[in-house]
Amino acid sequence: MSGDTSNTDALPPSQGNENAIRDPALRHRAPRCFSLASFTPFASLEVMSADIDQALRQRGVQVFNHMHYGDMNADLFKRQFVLAAQYPGRRFAMDVNVTNNFMSGDRPLYDVWALPRFTFLTDSPVHKITQFRTFPHMGLIGLVDLDFPEIAADLGLPVDRCVSFAHAGPPPAPAQPDTADRPIDVLIAGNVGPTPPLADWLQAESGGDPVKKAALDAALERCRTSDTGLWQILKEELTSRGGDISISSIVPLATALEGYLIAMRRKEMLENASRGVVHYSGYIDPAVTLTLPDNIVHHGPLPFLDILDLMTNTKIVVNSSPSFRNGPHERIFYGLSRGAFILTEPSRFMSEMVDGGYGVSFLPWDGTRINEFVADALDHDLDAVRQTALPYYAARHTWGERVDRLLAELDERFWKEIA
Repeated sequence: MSGDTSNTDALPPSQGNENAIRDPALRHRAPRCFSLASFTPFASLEVMSADIDQALRQRGVQVFNHMHYGDMNADLFKRQFVLAAQYPGRRFAMDVNVTNNFMSGDRPLYDVWALPRFTFLTDSPVHKITQFRTFPHMGLIGLVDLDFPEIAADLGLPVDRCVSFAHAGPPPAPAQPDTADRPIDVLIAGNVGPTPPLADWLQAESGGDPVKKAALDAALERCRTSDTGLWQILKEELTSRGGDISISSIVPLATALEGYLIAMRRKEMLENASRGVVHYSGYIDPAVTLTLPDNIVHHGPLPFLDILDLMTNTKIVVNSSPSFRNGPHERIFYGLSRGAFILTEPSRFMSEMVDGGYGVSFLPWDGTRINEFVADALDHDLDAVRQTALPYYAARHTWGERVDRLLAELDERFWKEIA
């Protein structure tokens, strides 16, 4: 059983004692979560899923898991699904990035079995349009950026089922080395995609259309120096020129703009991070001309668990992911949880932490100035900053805080009817 349209009509009977669990004398039942995850050691998804599961368990939710890599174990999934769906108490299924869209006939499986579903969308909705076509009515979509509901509405996605579920992190790690005990000055993580010359990129992505080319060029320039969302900027530039903003036209431009901006931004940072002990983990596209300064230790791609160890040994984590102009990236909070100071892309969502001095500052719009901003951060008493930042972070930006909001939404929308 694999793919988004697998038919699961022939579900097996539950292996549990249904008479026993439906006994009306059992007035108090814990909520249950059927958590689906994929094996992705070199991405943060697997670790985030496990940490969200842990936050649920700490709140009394009984979580059982299904992990797969590539094709799913169909028999195991079906048995677990039935056990979850036939539980008479509060229940839901959870996955990441709309990856488990199974059908029963022409209806989503979750609707047929009255099993509420939550999917954690870790990126922009523009990347998952096809998957949303079979998303259940009995479902919630967690968006990581407060601007993303606008994108979902423009794409005709079910905005009424979208809820805020910003990236977060685990509780602060028990081990918090002092700054003097952290041998790495700067850690940079993230892949660098293709970075062709601007003229070549504009020609290729616009297909030579002069309106699209001009709009892309102007949008890219604005995105370099604005915390307005990429989608909004591109839509404005196309509209002002009478360009086509239909889904089939704007979505390829939006994904191209995002990818090029991220790649150029990271390339610029890496080329100029020439001071101190700098470690970099990530894949560099072979077509990219990038000479790393001699002070950079390039690990190549690393499992995310290894990235966490590097964060514990790092004074400053640089997070360059300009996709989220009104939301956070998980590296911000995982770095904070390990006691590192964070330099991140400007984001309206993060302004409160930056203005309050809670262990986060914004990167410069001009990436060639990265050394200057790193030096400024190192001039602070980072041990004192850590003592202020960790309690603030723990109270507002852990997965536990996000899970509390999710459980309240599930209760209000679904559990009052099915429990």
